[in-house]
Amino acid sequence: MSHYFPYAQTLPGLGLNYIRNGVKVVIDAYNGTVSFYVADSLDPIAATHQRILPGLFKPLAAMPQELQKHIRYPEDLFFIHAQVYRTYHMKSVEVFYNREDLCQFPRQPTGGDEATMAPYYIIVRLPGEPQAEFLQMLPMVPSQRQNMIAWLAARSDPPDYGKLIFYEFPKDKLVYGPFQIEARINQNTEISSASPINSGMATSTPPTATSSLLPE
Repeated sequence: MSHYFPYAQTLPGLGLNYIRNGVKVVIDAYNGTVSFYVADSLDPIAATHQRILPGLFKPLAAMPQELQKHIRYPEDLFFIHAQVYRTYHMKSVEVFYNREDLCQFPRQPTGGDEATMAPYYIIVRLPGEPQAEFLQMLPMVPSQRQNMIAWLAARSDPPDYGKLIFYEFPKDKLVYGPFQIEARINQNTEISSASPINSGMATSTPPTATSSLLPE
C-alpha cells in the first residue's frame, strides 16, 4: 500500500491512494524462515522490490500446494474494493456523471439494532462453474433501497485466487436483499420463534449471511 502513488485518487477516511494484493509472506513456525511469494505479477511496487532484492521473491506457484489451499483474499482489501466499485461499476459516462446507478451496502439487523453488512466467506458454486469454491462476498443494493441488484465476490481457490467477480441481477426482476429477507423471516412466526436473536440467544454469526444465494 502507499499514500504517494502517482496520479491516484486518495481513499476518503484512510488516506491511501494505492493498495494491492501483491505479496504473500509465509513464516516457518519451526525455524523462523521467511518466504515471500508474489501473488500479483502486475503490481509495480512488488516488481520494483523484486529488482531491488533479486532472489528474495518467489512466484505464487512455488508455494507448497498445502499452503495455497489456506490462502484467503484479504478482508480489508476486499472491503476497499467494494467501496470504490459502488461507483465505478457504472460503464456509461452519462450514468456515471449523474450517479444514476450508485450502489450501497445493505443494512443488517443485529439484535434489535441495524448495521451495514460486512463481507463474509461462503462456499458456493458460481454460475457456469462445475463445483463449489471458497469465496468472500458482499451483496449490493441501490441507493436508498434494499432490494439486491448485484454482488461482488473475491475468489480464493487456485488457480483463480485473487479474481473479482461482479454479478448483476436483471433490472426487470425483483430480488430481495438481506434486510428484506430478514424481515420476511421475522414475519413468519414459526421461523422467527426459532431464531437465536428473537429467543434471546444471540450469537456473533451474521443472521443474513445465507440470504444472498446465487441463481442456478
